[in-house]
Amino acid sequence: MKKLFLCLLVFALTQSFASADASDRDEAARTFRSKAMDYQAGLALRPPVSKDAPSAGFGAGPLVLVMVPEFHYTSTQATKGTIDGHRFKMDSGHSETGSFLVTGTKPLTDVFSLGFFYQYAMGTYKGGLMVADLPVLSGASDVRVNSHVIGILGNFNFAQYGRLETSLLQVFEDFSGNETVVSPGGPDTQSQNDFKDRATSLMAWYMLDFQASPSVTLTPYLGWRSIYVVLKNQTDWANNPDDRVDSHAWTHLGTAGLKATWHAGLLSLNARLGVNRRISKNDVPGFTSRATAPGVAHLGWNNSWDRNLVSWGAGLGYVVPEIFVFEIGYNGFAGSDTSAHTFNLAAIFPF
Repeated sequence: MKKLFLCLLVFALTQSFASADASDRDEAARTFRSKAMDYQAGLALRPPVSKDAPSAGFGAGPLVLVMVPEFHYTSTQATKGTIDGHRFKMDSGHSETGSFLVTGTKPLTDVFSLGFFYQYAMGTYKGGLMVADLPVLSGASDVRVNSHVIGILGNFNFAQYGRLETSLLQVFEDFSGNETVVSPGGPDTQSQNDFKDRATSLMAWYMLDFQASPSVTLTPYLGWRSIYVVLKNQTDWANNPDDRVDSHAWTHLGTAGLKATWHAGLLSLNARLGVNRRISKNDVPGFTSRATAPGVAHLGWNNSWDRNLVSWGAGLGYVVPEIFVFEIGYNGFAGSDTSAHTFNLAAIFPF
């Protein structure tokens, strides 16, 4: 039953115009936007709470720094499903995640760039707790997480043959708050103040751009992620809730899809549609949200029990020349048992 406790993890577990005339403004916007959009294309982690750095593409040159403060809100539905051969249920919930990341990428050649990554994030979740699907049981969570992510990035730009973005990341997360199970014997509330996880992530994204028109770019993508997670001091709801247990597991995830981006001066719009599959046999379903699409993260907590998912999204970006890019976005996914909807705001500062 230890695999079952992995499902308790928080998975998602969050102006001015500088140019003198229109032509100068558009040229400055294109240069600035290329850095920012390359950054957006390289965002590879969820969450739980992390992302990749700008893609290669500037040739050998100086270190490129990017800083991004960001906020995510996620709503998840009430659901029932089968995990490890057992039926479970969970009431609806919502989560908020605020994060700040910094990446630095150094183009070493025209093809290869090497970089570093750090992100700090804080998240909260209020809503259902996964319990056995019995009429006499219900559960609720009110938990918080502090997360640190560090890592290295290796990005390859093959010009007309596409780009490959890879990362090796280490995640450190500590939780607090409470979980409550209500049974005929009354409520039982357990503190999560000692619960923590440590995760190692290997990830690769391949993307290839096609210029459908002067203002529209089509980008098919393929992604892979393998994660090894160690959970410490979990509540043993299946046996004695006063006990704490440790567990660990690998999970492997694949995804494919198509993204379309439309540019008009300082404004850009994008939309995407993709499919996702958990390749590993172990029932560690929440990690499916960690390999959804390039540029997607923070899809909430306990929100992805399915092995197969359909995902979609849309976003708007606006360039404030030489200052930052403002981004607002929506991402959703659904499977046979679960669905989630995430809204995000971000300010992208490339240097």
